[in-house]
Amino acid sequence: MQKTVAEIQIDSDQTLLEKTRLINVPVARIKVDSGWRRRDLNSDGLASMTQSLAVLGQLQPIGVRKAGGEWKLVFGQVRLLAAQKLGWDTLLANEYPEMDSSALLDLAIWAGENLHRNSLAIDEIALVVHSLAVAGMSGEVIARVLSKEVGWVECMLSIAREPLARQLIEMGRLVDVEAWPIFMQLAPQARKMLLDSMDPITSLRCALVKKHFLQNAKKKPRSIGF
Repeated sequence: MQKTVAEIQIDSDQTLLEKTRLINVPVARIKVDSGWRRRDLNSDGLASMTQSLAVLGQLQPIGVRKAGGEWKLVFGQVRLLAAQKLGWDTLLANEYPEMDSSALLDLAIWAGENLHRNSLAIDEIALVVHSLAVAGMSGEVIARVLSKEVGWVECMLSIAREPLARQLIEMGRLVDVEAWPIFMQLAPQARKMLLDSMDPITSLRCALVKKHFLQNAKKKPRSIGF
C-alpha cells in the first residue's frame, strides 16, 4: 500500500527522535499549548506530584521542543505545574529536534507518554487517535507511533466517531476499551437490554448478554397444527 505524504514525513521524522538530548530548561520559558492538554488535572494529582518533587526530586524528565527563545511542552504538564508551584528555576527535559511534522509528532509523543502512565481517559485517547487519522496517518502508522495494535486503533476510531460511546464513557459505564466492539456486534435487542440494565459495559457482560439471547433464540415456540 502506497504511503501518504504525511506518513512518509512521519517515517522520516521518527528517525530524528533518536537525536533527543537531555537538558535543563528554565521553567519560566516553557510554554503549554492549550489545544490538546490533559483535562483531568485536579488538585489531588497536582498536590501529590508537588510533594513527590519536593521530597524525591524529579524522577522523570519532561519533553520539550525548542521554539525560538522558548520551549514548547510536549509532555509533563503536571510536573511543570508542580515545579512552578515549588518555585523551581529549571526542569530536566528531553529536547526533541525541529521536524517538518512536529505538531503531529508532538501529539503522538504526548499521547504515548500519557498512555504509558495511564493518565488519559478513553475518550481523550480516542480523540487523539482520531486527530492523527484526520491528519492523514493510517491505522498502521498510528499503531506504530503509539506502540499499539492496529485493532486497538480501529476501536479508538470507532469510539471517537460514535456519540453513544462518548456518552457511556462520561457516565462511567464504558471503561473497558475491548468491550466496545463486542457491544457493537450484539443484536439491537441485546444492546438495548444491556443499556437499560445500567450495568457497566464490560467484555464479560456483553458475552453474558449474547449467550442469553442465543439461548432464547433456540427456544422458539412450536407451531400448533390442526
